[in-house]
Amino acid sequence: MEATDVPMRDEPTRPPMASGGLDSFFKLTERGTTVGTEIRAGITTFMVMVYIVAVNPAILEAAGIDRGAAAAATALVAAVMTILMGVVANYPIAIAAGLGINGIVASDWSWELG
Repeated sequence: MEATDVPMRDEPTRPPMASGGLDSFFKLTERGTTVGTEIRAGITTFMVMVYIVAVNPAILEAAGIDRGAAAAATALVAAVMTILMGVVANYPIAIAAGLGINGIVASDWSWELG
């Protein structure tokens, strides 16, 4: 038996990582993250999405678009595209309407329509 075959006592041992459902499907350990980190990131992303769903209709309302319809469309598109990004592409990115382009559309339409 060689000296390299015996584990050193000073060497910390790490418990084996659980490869449960979420970890194995989203490859969390492989990507260097944990379920807890992803939950915190999800809450933060949710707060940003709520902001976009609240502000986007206000911007588009200036262009004459119904506020309720704009809110519903923004929420539906954000939800569908974010779910597709997570499940199909297996990538943790949330997708929502960009507020900058909406500002351009609203000001351009408002300018053209008088």
